[in-house]
Amino acid sequence: MRRFLKHALLVVALVGAGLFALPAGPASAGYWQQQVSMRNQDGRLEQFKLDSTRHLLHRWEQNAYKSDYVAWRPLSGIISSGIGVILNDNGTLGVFGRADGGDLDYVHQLSPGGDWSGWTSFAGRLEPYGPIYTGVYSSQMCTIGTSQVPCHYRNYVEVLGVDNLQHRKYQYCDNGCWSENWE
Repeated sequence: MRRFLKHALLVVALVGAGLFALPAGPASAGYWQQQVSMRNQDGRLEQFKLDSTRHLLHRWEQNAYKSDYVAWRPLSGIISSGIGVILNDNGTLGVFGRADGGDLDYVHQLSPGGDWSGWTSFAGRLEPYGPIYTGVYSSQMCTIGTSQVPCHYRNYVEVLGVDNLQHRKYQYCDNGCWSENWE
């Protein structure tokens, strides 16, 4: 019995040492399957993800709230890591991703549910594999009925720079015209 325990402890020690001695995988592990979603103007959910070759894929519900998705389809562009999506005031979707050069790139629909633009660089230097956050910024809230809603709002994208600080760009015009510099 003592011999068995000795061998069992040796196996546990070797397995444990092997687990801790294995080289770490790339920091991007798991990012290839990162998926973000946004509802279109008509209520259909559209999903975006990166495949194993870093190509941006998307699919959408054929009918709102039915989970009857079309097959994943490529959307031009190779993204090194991180994706985020926004809904513009005109019902078009916009997608952000970190490009190979480390800058933030943006592509958007030309019309609700329609074709997509080419990629535009927002410049800057993003932290590799850092998160990309999107949202709506409001500096003022109004009361409508019993609810607080944004009075004046605008989309934003927030990233982690290579300086390890959060940086934002704001959409100053409806459906376009983003701030020139990172804030």
